[in-house]
Parts: sequence; structure tokens; C-alpha cells
Amino acid sequence: MEKIFFVAGLLLPWVWAALLALVPRKVDEHARDLALFGAVLAALLLTASFVLSGASASTETVLHLSWVPEIGLDLVVVRDGLAESFALLIAWISVLVTVYSRSYLPHANHEEGSKRSEASFYALMSGFSAAMLALVFSGNLLQFYLFWELTGIASYLLIGYWNHQKEARAGALLALWQTVAGGVAMLVGFFWIGTQTGLWSIAAIMDQAATLQGKSWLPYCAAFVCIGALAKSSQFPFMGWLPAAMNAPTPVSAFLHSSALVAAGIFLLARFYPLFHSTGAWWWFLVLPGAIGAVYGGFLAFRQGKMKPLLAYSTISQYAFMFIGFGLGSKSAAEAALFAFFVHALIKAGLFMTAGSVTHITGDKELEEVGGLRRSNLAFAIVGIALGLALAGIPGLGKFYYEEELLKSVIKGGHSLLVYLVLLAGGMLSLMYMLRFLSQIFFGRPKKEDPHPVPAPMALPMGILAGAAILVSLFPGPSSSLLNPALESMLQSRVHFKVHLEINAIFWTSSASLALGAVLWWVLRRFGRGTGAGSFLPESFSIGGVQAALGYRAASRFFLSLHSGYLPSYLRFNCVCFLALTALLWVHCDLGFRTPSAPLDPGLASTLFLTAATAAATLFVRRHLTFVLLLTMAGFAVSGAFVLLGAPNVALAQVLVETLIDLSIIIALRETLLVDPDETLVFPDRKPDPGRWVVAIGIGAVIGLGTYWAAENYPFESVGQWYASEAHRQSGMEDFVSAILTDFRALDTLVEILVFTTGVVGVIGLYWHEEVSGE
Repeated sequence: MEKIFFVAGLLLPWVWAALLALVPRKVDEHARDLALFGAVLAALLLTASFVLSGASASTETVLHLSWVPEIGLDLVVVRDGLAESFALLIAWISVLVTVYSRSYLPHANHEEGSKRSEASFYALMSGFSAAMLALVFSGNLLQFYLFWELTGIASYLLIGYWNHQKEARAGALLALWQTVAGGVAMLVGFFWIGTQTGLWSIAAIMDQAATLQGKSWLPYCAAFVCIGALAKSSQFPFMGWLPAAMNAPTPVSAFLHSSALVAAGIFLLARFYPLFHSTGAWWWFLVLPGAIGAVYGGFLAFRQGKMKPLLAYSTISQYAFMFIGFGLGSKSAAEAALFAFFVHALIKAGLFMTAGSVTHITGDKELEEVGGLRRSNLAFAIVGIALGLALAGIPGLGKFYYEEELLKSVIKGGHSLLVYLVLLAGGMLSLMYMLRFLSQIFFGRPKKEDPHPVPAPMALPMGILAGAAILVSLFPGPSSSLLNPALESMLQSRVHFKVHLEINAIFWTSSASLALGAVLWWVLRRFGRGTGAGSFLPESFSIGGVQAALGYRAASRFFLSLHSGYLPSYLRFNCVCFLALTALLWVHCDLGFRTPSAPLDPGLASTLFLTAATAAATLFVRRHLTFVLLLTMAGFAVSGAFVLLGAPNVALAQVLVETLIDLSIIIALRETLLVDPDETLVFPDRKPDPGRWVVAIGIGAVIGLGTYWAAENYPFESVGQWYASEAHRQSGMEDFVSAILTDFRALDTLVEILVFTTGVVGVIGLYWHEEVSGE
């Protein structure tokens, strides 16, 4: 029964995403109910499955389907303590975010001037949840990568949900390309592992982790995998995309940017920890970027003037703590890092909701424009302050425990004092920016007259998350012990992890750093000048120096100079390169030239002459319609040549393609009837252009001579003969052209259809989407 619940809970978000995508715009209020029902049902099914099966660290294969065995791509669904813990967090925070969105989204869409359907938002959220669940339960390297990138695509659509805003689209694109770049690096590492070991099953690779230690190629694989994790979790040097994504709706930030999308990087590190933790590359690619992110991210968080960017840089800084924990390579540090992830996810989701609620009731996003909300919204203030203090690291509250565990692991493992100081500095900055966040929102003089209370559907999820953070603080031992199955799956050994408060030297040094942070915050707040406290600090992250070192700007100028926007110049460039490469190949390979011995066929010669004549006639017409008709005649003449060569099926395909394309062009030309006729000329002027003639004649001569030469001089056996002999035996088809398109090269055909469809959808969007019509 538990397997039925598990499979149903795993598939339900996919089904719900499809259903929500079909909900008409007019009934968005029903989409809210449907989305909430689906999220709750999926979370209950997964919870029931895990409870019935019992918390276990052992790996269980639920489904194994052979997909593309030639490249090791199987569809494998596995469950263990690590995957189950992440799945429960994703599922239940998805429920809370959906509850929050029911009140937040209608008002936010109105305030932001968006005409987007709420159903599309919930469909994307459900699709993202489905991709994340599929990712954590993936048991194959290539399958893991596929869902890894699918989460990136879904996040791109969610970040750019308010697509009428240029900043939202830019942030979505930045997030997409940086995470995809990291994903490609991760894929290189995966292929390296798979080709070296011959294994594509993650469980099988982890079983061989001990025997693979010391392999010369393992550090390089670790480096590539770490790059993927750094990009996904927005760590240095990929810190730019997460703050840029803060133009997304608050529910997106509360889900993706605290406990889901950026969490994929942590899950990647935890999943492959047994394989890589002892390599030197693991330390350098995690601890060094983590140290930079913990301190620099904390500085930038303190410097922000807006609520959500402050929380974004805070997320970068807190995730850097976790990367340091994993990078240290010791068992205690990895335990502390995973514990930090779960505690932080609860707190940060609630803080993002707090920021969104402040904007909801005041209409402001700047910290300087709000204040004194504790007087009009006391219950909301209590919840927000509890969440903020839990992240500030106050002794006895949320973050304090995982920072203490990380500090203990540094001392216990004999690691560098510099790492210890970085963690203390990061903790001090956490207190500073959270004090700034809380003081400017809830304290001081009210800057808005009588803001209305936070709606109950928005306050309830925040209260639940704050309550969970408080429970972790009051009962750290039992709370941390719930992670034992996840820790055992990660470490592949028995674990008895339990957090408790100790009054020792680490406690006093940590408390001293917090006290110093409080004093610095007060001084900067009291005596700071400019736009706010700490105005001397930079406001955003930029890797301009790195870009300059890599020649990024020079390369950009070079490629922009090539993209003049003038199509003939592109054609000339391509044609000249083609001629040069052809000449180089001819000389280098010494291909020779023999005259074909076959007699000239008068019928074939006539059709080819007609083709050439109609093509040449296009040079002397000035109207597009005449131009299209001449090209159609040339295409039909080529079809006649295919008939004479004994390929009537190819001829028929040529006729159909020519007819469809030419009709499409003619229909499109109808839309230009209201345009100045001079703008529809093929050649708008009669100025001589010798370069065009030279390139055109050169290309024609090379292709003609090449075809003539190939009839007698082709040095290899024709692949067409193999297709002709194998088509019927391997595909059962008599027509080997159909066999090629639908069997031998079926994937090529599918990609061509996908590319064409994507282009059509893009063009339709440009014509029909009114929200971006002004650009």
C-alpha cells in the first residue's frame, strides 16, 4: 500500500500541473482551490507512504525501466532517508506557499499591473514541485541531470511570471543561463564518472565509493559536480542570479529561493558526499567559495535597501555556511550542514512571506519606507520577529544551533583557524542584517497611516513556519534526531545526531561575536550616512574583474561587431568560410577529379536547366510575389529530376514542402499590403555590388563541381546503400526514406519538429502578446 501512495504522490503534481494549465482565466478562483487540494493531497500521500514504510536509510528501488540502454539512460526511482526528508520538506512547504498565494497573488497581480492568469501560476508551481520530487528520487546520473535542468526551466518561467516587467525577464534569463551553465559542468562530471566506472546507477556508484578513492580522475569529477552545486545554490562566483530573481512574486521566492531550487545544490552535495568528500578538489571548490559567500554575502545583505534582496543575499550567506560544512569533509561537519539546511529552509520561507506581507499591507518594498508595524499588526510582528531572531543566531534560537555545530566540527576536525573566524564573521553579519530588517519594519515611528491587518491565509503559513522554528529551538535534541535517516543515507553509516546547548568556549566566542555585531549595527544605524546604515558598502555583486581577466568584454565587442543586423553580410561571411574550408579539404585530402562516365540524360539535363534558369530569373525581379513564384517553379523542376532518377516518393515530398512553404510565404505577404510597396522589394536599390556576385558565383560553382565530382570520385561506400539494404530488415518498412525519417533518424526528426514548433510559438507570441508589444 505504501508504494501505491508513494507513486501516486510522485505523479500527482504532474497531473495537477496539466489540469491547472487547462483552467480558463475566467475561473481563476477555482484554480486556487484546485491547486491547494492537489498540493495537500500530494503531501499527504507522500507522508503516509513514508510513515507506513518506516523511516529507513536503506535504498529501495521502486521503479526501474530501461529507456536508452545504449547510453546508460534508465528511468530509476529510488527512495532512501535523504530523498524522503527532502521530499517531505518540498511537499509541505509547497502546501504552505499555496495557502499564502491564495490571498497574495490576486492583490499582487493588480498592483503590478499583470494580466497573467493565476491558474498558469499554480500550474508552474505544481510543475516545479513535480520536477523537484523527481530530482530527489532519481537513481540514474543522466535522469538526475534531466530533472535538474527541468527545475531550472520551471524556475525561469516562475521568476519571469510578471513578464511585462523587463527586470523580471532579465532576472529569469540570468538565473536560467547561470544554472544551466552549472548543470552542463555537472553533466561533464557525470559522464566522466559513468565512462570511467561503467556505472550510471547512483546507488551502484555510491556502493563503489570506497574502492574509487584515490583514482586520478576523481578530483576532476568532484570539481565539475561542485560547479553545478555552486551555480544552483547561487554561490560565489554565481552570486548574481538570486538577487536578480527577486522580481518574482513572493511565493516563488518563499518556495524556490529558500527550500527548493537553491536546495537542489545542497541535495547534490549530500547525494555524492560519500564519493567526493575526501578529494582535495571538494575542499577547494566548496570551502573557498563558501568562505567568500558567507562574509561577502552578509555584507551585501546588510547593505540592501529593499526587503527581498536583503533576504536573497542572506540566503547566499547562509547557504555558504552549508557549503563550508560539506567541504570540510568530516562527518560532524556534514551532519551540521544538513541540519543547517532544514532549519534554514523553515525560517527563510517564513521571512520571505513576511516581506511579501509587508508589501501587501503597505504597498512598499523599501525598508526605509516602512516602520512601526508592531503597533497596527501585533500578531504579525510577533511572528516576523520570531523568524528574524531565529535567523539572527540569538543563543537558544534556530540558527544558533547549526552555527554552533559547524564551529564544533571545525575545532574537532582540526581545520584552519581562518575557517573558524569566517563562520564567526558570517554569524555576526547575520545578526546585523536581521536587526536592520526587523527594526526598520516593526519598530520606530509608523510611516503609513493605519495599514490593514495581514489576511489570515497569509498569516497562517508564516505562523506555522515560525512555530516550527520555535519547536526546533525549544527541543533541539528530538528535532535534530528526526534527521538521522537522512544523515545515515548521506554518510552510509549509523548516525546518532542530536543537537544540544553547551556552555563552553565555543558558546562564549560565538556570543562575543554576536555582541560585537549588535554594537556595530547600533553604531552604523546611529552615525551612518548616505542612503542608510553602511552606505560605504557595495549594494550588489559583480564579477567585473573576473570578466575582464577572461577577456569577456573584448569578446563581447568582437561578436557584437559581427552581428550587424544585415542579413547579406551574414550570408557572405558563411559562404566565404564554406569556400575556404572546401578548398582546404580538397588540397589537404588530395581528392583528385575524374570525369563521370555515365551518359548525359536529355530529360534530366532539361529539368536541371529549367531549375537553373528559374533560379537565375529571380535576380531580375523586384517584387516578392514574383520572386516566390519563380522559386516554386525551381522547386517543382527539382521534383521532376527526382522522378527521372527513380525516386517518386522524394519528389512527392519535395512538391508538398514547396507548396506549403510557398503558400505560407504568400499568406504572410498579404499582411504587408498596407506597407509602403518600396519596402517589399527584393532589391530596394540597383547599386552595383560585385562582392555579392563573386560570392554567389563561387558558391554555385563549388556546389555544382562538387556534385559533378561526387558522381564518380566519392571515396567511401555510400550510406544510402546500407539504408536501402537494412530498412526493411530493421524497421519492417519497404520505403527506406520513411524508415530513415521515422526510425533511423527519428530523434533528428523529433528535434526538427520541436525547433519548428518553438519558432512558430515564438512568432505567435510576438504577434498576440499585448503586454510586451511596446518593445
